[in-house]
Amino acid sequence: GSQFFIVIGEDAVHLTPSFNVLGRVVEGGETLDRMAAVDTATAPGSVEQSLPLETVYIESIDIEVAGS
Repeated sequence: GSQFFIVIGEDAVHLTPSFNVLGRVVEGGETLDRMAAVDTATAPGSVEQSLPLETVYIESIDIEVAGS
Protein backbone atom coordinates (compact mmCIF):
# COMPACT_ATOMS: atom_id res chain seq x y z
CA GLY A 1 0.00 0.00 0.00
CA SER A 2 2.61 2.59 -0.89
CA GLN A 3 2.00 5.67 -2.98
CA PHE A 4 4.61 7.42 -5.06
CA PHE A 5 4.62 10.13 -7.68
CA ILE A 6 6.38 10.26 -11.00
CA VAL A 7 6.91 13.95 -11.59
CA ILE A 8 7.66 15.11 -15.11
CA GLY A 9 9.22 18.42 -16.11
CA GLU A 10 8.61 21.55 -14.11
CA ASP A 11 5.78 19.98 -12.09
CA ALA A 12 8.27 19.21 -9.31
CA VAL A 13 8.40 22.88 -8.28
CA HIS A 14 4.90 22.49 -6.78
CA LEU A 15 5.94 19.77 -4.31
CA THR A 16 6.67 20.78 -0.74
CA PRO A 17 9.94 19.78 0.97
CA SER A 18 8.05 16.99 2.77
CA PHE A 19 8.23 14.98 -0.48
CA ASN A 20 11.42 13.00 -0.99
CA VAL A 21 13.08 12.41 -4.35
CA LEU A 22 13.69 8.67 -4.53
CA GLY A 23 15.39 8.56 -7.90
CA ARG A 24 15.68 9.78 -11.44
CA VAL A 25 14.74 8.22 -14.74
CA VAL A 26 17.85 7.58 -16.81
CA GLU A 27 16.27 5.41 -19.54
CA GLY A 28 12.74 4.98 -20.86
CA GLY A 29 11.78 8.62 -21.18
CA GLU A 30 9.50 7.71 -24.09
CA THR A 31 7.48 5.51 -21.72
CA LEU A 32 7.01 8.43 -19.33
CA ASP A 33 5.93 10.62 -22.25
CA ARG A 34 3.24 8.06 -23.11
CA MET A 35 2.09 7.96 -19.48
CA ALA A 36 1.96 11.76 -19.33
CA ALA A 37 -0.14 11.84 -22.50
CA VAL A 38 -3.05 9.95 -20.85
CA ASP A 39 -6.06 12.26 -20.51
CA THR A 40 -6.91 13.30 -16.95
CA ALA A 41 -9.85 14.71 -15.02
CA THR A 42 -10.33 16.40 -11.67
CA ALA A 43 -10.67 13.81 -8.91
CA PRO A 44 -13.65 14.15 -6.56
CA GLY A 45 -12.73 16.46 -3.68
CA SER A 46 -9.65 17.78 -5.46
CA VAL A 47 -8.80 20.93 -7.35
CA GLU A 48 -6.06 19.45 -9.52
CA GLN A 49 -6.60 17.65 -12.77
CA SER A 50 -4.60 14.51 -12.06
CA LEU A 51 -7.02 11.57 -12.22
CA PRO A 52 -6.06 9.41 -15.23
CA LEU A 53 -9.03 8.50 -17.45
CA GLU A 54 -7.46 5.15 -18.28
CA THR A 55 -5.52 2.79 -16.05
CA VAL A 56 -1.75 2.79 -16.47
CA TYR A 57 0.21 -0.20 -15.20
CA ILE A 58 3.93 -0.37 -14.54
CA GLU A 59 4.65 -4.00 -15.37
CA SER A 60 8.36 -3.96 -14.56
CA ILE A 61 11.04 -1.60 -13.41
CA ASP A 62 14.78 -1.89 -12.83
CA ILE A 63 16.28 0.01 -9.90
CA GLU A 64 19.99 0.59 -9.60
CA VAL A 65 21.52 2.03 -6.46
CA ALA A 66 24.42 4.33 -7.28
CA GLY A 67 26.85 6.12 -5.03
CA SER A 68 25.98 4.20 -1.86
